[in-house]
Amino acid sequence: MAQSETINCVRNSDVINCSDYGSFRYQTNNNHRYNSRPTEISCLRNNNVINCPNYGSFRYQANNNRRSNIRYNRESEINNLFLQVLGRNATSNEIRDFTQTINSQGWSSVQVRENLINSEEFYQSINNFYREYLGQNLDNNSLVSYRNLIVNGRSLADIKDEISNSTEARNRNYNNRDNYNQGNYNSEHQRQFNDMYIQVLGRNSSASELRNYNQFVNNSNYSLAQARRDLVNSQDFKQALDVVYQEYLGRNADSQGLQGYRNAVIAGSTFENVRNEIVNSPEANRYNSNLNNDDYYNRSGGNSLIQGVFCNITGICF
Repeated sequence: MAQSETINCVRNSDVINCSDYGSFRYQTNNNHRYNSRPTEISCLRNNNVINCPNYGSFRYQANNNRRSNIRYNRESEINNLFLQVLGRNATSNEIRDFTQTINSQGWSSVQVRENLINSEEFYQSINNFYREYLGQNLDNNSLVSYRNLIVNGRSLADIKDEISNSTEARNRNYNNRDNYNQGNYNSEHQRQFNDMYIQVLGRNSSASELRNYNQFVNNSNYSLAQARRDLVNSQDFKQALDVVYQEYLGRNADSQGLQGYRNAVIAGSTFENVRNEIVNSPEANRYNSNLNNDDYYNRSGGNSLIQGVFCNITGICF
């Protein structure tokens, strides 16, 4: 049996108007008089029948254009909410699942937004901004504050800008780059060194890392090019790459991939380029599809999980 979809209609005098579906007149009686003021009411759509409790029902002429427009508008709305709250497009599975929830449970866009705001992904996104720009984890009070900003129409990009341009972030960046007066130290070298860390590891250098580099520069002919090669070949680079691999591929970097990306960064590529290549790789798309296919896993008794593991290991997916 097909599930009914809740739709919003407007009653104006003795006419019920349901946007995208049409309108009909209903018969009033003493127990249910109408007034002249338009009033929103909830009706149920089941196939090509609109039923408005206490007012009656009517058939509407369904056509492919109307169904396509309604579906497109809903999917577009869901995707826009993902862009606003999580800073990314929704996957096909996420659009499907939220569409089903809207149709079966009558969810509004407000409820979809609240669901995304309270997700672990939203928390991790803000926490990543805190770690990158402030060097600390997100506290609960700030999390509540940022959730309220999203509820009031702000976006994840707005929050990132607010954190990165905060006084605390600017002070931290200043301390990391220009606030060392130990021996003969060239501030331009500090800037270049910090830029190298951003290019190689995707983050600012720490105060201790700057001090160590200062000592190398003062005590030897250690060049920035040598420092870059050493950093690319360091355990820090492997750990940073493993974090990206785990997030988008569900595994650590293999030796071939690690060496390939090390060679690319030594040759002048950046960590951001590496991240983008991994994020947009076919393996990442397969991993994301498997990760969001829990409902198929539940129906198949676990076969999809086995298939997903087999796909990630062998590259053979079905």
